[in-house]
Parts: sequence; structure tokens; C-alpha cells
Amino acid sequence: MRVLHVIPGISARYGGPSQAVFGMCRALGHSTDIEPEIVTTDADGPGGRMPSAGGNPRLHEGTLVWMFPRLWSEKWKYSRDLAEWLRGNIRRYDALHVHCLFCHSTAAACREAARAGVPVVLRTCGMLAPYSLSRSRWAKSFYWQLIERRSFDAADCLHATTPDEQEELRKRFPRKRVECIPLGVSDEALELPPTGAEFRTRFGIQAEARLVLFLSRLHRKKGLADLLLPALASLPGDVLLAIVGDEDGHDPAYAQECRQAVHTLGLESRVVFTGAIYGSEKWSAYDAADVYVLPSRHENFGATVVESMARGTPVVFCSGVQAGRYVVEAGAGLATNYDVSGLADSLREILDFTPQDRASMGYHGREYVGQNLSWERSARSLATLYRELVSPQCLPTEPAAPVARA
Repeated sequence: MRVLHVIPGISARYGGPSQAVFGMCRALGHSTDIEPEIVTTDADGPGGRMPSAGGNPRLHEGTLVWMFPRLWSEKWKYSRDLAEWLRGNIRRYDALHVHCLFCHSTAAACREAARAGVPVVLRTCGMLAPYSLSRSRWAKSFYWQLIERRSFDAADCLHATTPDEQEELRKRFPRKRVECIPLGVSDEALELPPTGAEFRTRFGIQAEARLVLFLSRLHRKKGLADLLLPALASLPGDVLLAIVGDEDGHDPAYAQECRQAVHTLGLESRVVFTGAIYGSEKWSAYDAADVYVLPSRHENFGATVVESMARGTPVVFCSGVQAGRYVVEAGAGLATNYDVSGLADSLREILDFTPQDRASMGYHGREYVGQNLSWERSARSLATLYRELVSPQCLPTEPAAPVARA
């Protein structure tokens, strides 16, 4: 069975959704009878382009990728060539797995799938959560009525990655099928030996310092300038913070606001900005940390908390991080509300544990991830879903409820 994954961009700068699609496709190709391919644009930030093969497929991270030029709009990522290719090739595939909303690739893919009668799985990536819809509220409401509702109607199933996201979508769209299939973590995360000393040496962090790690895009919803940095200021002076991540392409000024907050709070000697670190090198950042923190207002998943669990590093997260439920189930960290004092208290609690207690918490996280959050397990569930949708017994979907009031 051939399944085409459609996503607006695959550059590492776009964070979780763009990285997850490769883990998903690799596992499908290795662990099931599914033959996955990806179609996307060459977008790489505002004005940036990834190297493409001129419309010819090429292997990228082990998966066949069709890449077409983004002509305009970093947010919408319009690509005429991608739409034309879908029109001419969609019937070669048994099903589509479409990732993200409010972008041209989703509108084009769902339109052509509806015309060709090809079933669609739609991963909304948290873009219909109340927090996400509150951002650019009126523009999204208008776009939904004009374009996205038809894309939604074309979807045979919505793909949620946590039970919380599944429940949100079921309440909002009770006539839609919603399946919860968590994202996975790579075998590499569980198998590579610890390399934390390398990270500390590289960035001049003393071995005896207690280290808090933040690893994510510098996005306003992540709570860095208004929550984490003030919380750090209330912790003892031997507690340092490593900020691993790049500026957000839609709001590059926020990175400078974070640096200004460091200056205003007098934290220059306690904060290290490393920039983005990708691939196998990022595991050393988790290994070097005494605790990983993701103080985000909302994450429909939050892959970094699962990665931290896989590396045996305790986690502190805000309640809006939906993958945090896996942390709690594993006993691998602490949840806190979105406020400075609560975050500071949770960080202080874990940092005051003995090294043995933190190691025990990390061990439970690793065990949980290995048993429940592997890409192989996710791939088997996805393969079953695809086969059900392609089956002639699959019932037709009903129109989606409006989203304008969200």
C-alpha cells in the first residue's frame, strides 16, 4: 500500500511536525507493508530555500521526497507546482496523510483527494486547539469559512497524538472519526550512550553546576522570557540554564526579547544561548542537564519532553503540554501551572533531589518510552488505520462543524 504524506515544509527550523513526519515514514517503511512518500515545498524560513531536485524525487532521511518551490508566503507556503503535481499523481496512492492546517499544501491535497476518492488522514498538529485559534483569530475564522472547512470535510479521520488532543477534537467535531496515535521517539534516543560531558565542555559549563535545559524554538508560547527566566532568577546562583534553539521565523524579534530579559534580570553569567542543535548532537544536551523544562502555554504533543524521558532526564512542564500526561504516568517529572512561582518551586524540587533520586526518575521515563512510545508501535497503528480507510467497508464521513466561534 502506498501512502503519500503531505506537509508544507520539512526544514528542521519548523520544529516538531516537520521532524515527526520522517520518524513516522521511516518506521512505516521498516516495520509495516506501507510504502510511504512525502510531498512538500522547499521552504526554509522567510526567503530561504532548501536544495531541491528540480521536481524529481530524492531520498531524504531514508524516505522518498517530492519537493516543489514555494512561490510566496512563509505562512501559507503557496506552491503552484506542488498543486499541479498532486492533480496529476494523486491516484498513484492508496491514501493521503496530511499534516498541518492553514497552509496551501493541505488545501491542495484535500481538494484533489476529494476529487479522486482517495481517503485522507488529517493531523491537525494542535492548530484547532483553543490557544492556537486565539492567535490571528479573525484571519483563521475567515480562512476556515473560505477554504479550510472543505479540506476538513475531505478528511476521513483526524489524527491526534495525545488523549487530551483526541478529546478536544471529539468535542469540537463529534461527527468526525478521531484516532489517537502518539508520536514516537527514535531508537537512537534510547540506545546511544550518554555524552553530557561533551555538551558541558563545548559550552563552558562546569561539571558541578546544576543545569536546567530548555530545548525548543524561541517562540512566544514557550514561556521563556515571561516565565522561565524570572523563575531562574529566584533559584540559587549555582543553577544555570542552557537555551538550545533558534529564533522563530514568524517572530524573529522574540529571540532578542529573550536576550534582553536575561540582561534585565542580571542572568548573563547563568544563561547560555547555544543556538539550534540537531541530529544526534542534541542528545548530549539532554544528557548534560539535571532537569529538562518546557514551560509552554500549549503543545498538542511536545516531542522534547518524550525525548528527555528517553534520555533519562527528569522533566518539568506546564499543564498546557499535552504529552506531559506521559511524564506523569511514568513518574518521570513534575507538572506545574503557568506561573513563575509554581515553575520555580517544581524546578527547585527536582534540583534538590539526590542524584540517585533523579536517576530513578529518569529510569522510569526511559522504561515508559521504550514500552509505549516507540515509532515502531506508532507505525503499526497507522498501518492498521490506513488499511481500514482503504477498505470498501469504510463508512463515508459527514461534514465538519464550523470552527468560527473557537
